[in-house]
Order: sequence, then structure tokens, then C-alpha cells
Amino acid sequence: MRPTALGLQLGIVDPSSHRALVPVLRGRVPTATTVAARTVGLRVVPSRGAEAAATLAWDEWNVVQATERLKTGHEAYVEALRDVLAPSSEP
Repeated sequence: MRPTALGLQLGIVDPSSHRALVPVLRGRVPTATTVAARTVGLRVVPSRGAEAAATLAWDEWNVVQATERLKTGHEAYVEALRDVLAPSSEP
């Protein structure tokens, strides 16, 4: 009996560096290791009709472009620090 639906999880462990998790036999022991995966091949074979194939790829994406800004309410925090750090006038 052929399954009518198949759940598939790709082992992409670090998309930003294009690394995939694959099982490798070391001796007789299955061990997880990572390999470079710039693209992932996908093939779908239905029980009826034509099969389909595709190559999946993704761009580099983990470059952060940040702009420093002060959050709303920062003035209250600065004033509180001044109050705590100010020298005490009491002996």
C-alpha cells in the first residue's frame, strides 16, 4: 500500500551558512553531521499524474543592518540613574 501523503522535514540546521543535517554511518553507528547545502533538490512522485522536480535555494540573509536609536522613555531612565548616583547631601 502506497502512502497518499508524506510529511517531510528538511534538515536545514543553519540556513544562514547553508548547512544541512544528514545521517552518516560511522562504522555501524548512525551519526548526525552537517554538510554544505547551497541548494536542495526536491522531487515529488504522485501515485497518479506527472512527477515534478525543483531546486530550492536561498540568498544570504543573516547580515544585520542596525541603526542605533534611543527608545521612548529613555529620559526617565537617565534621570533615575542620576538620582541614584548623585552624591548624598546627608552625612
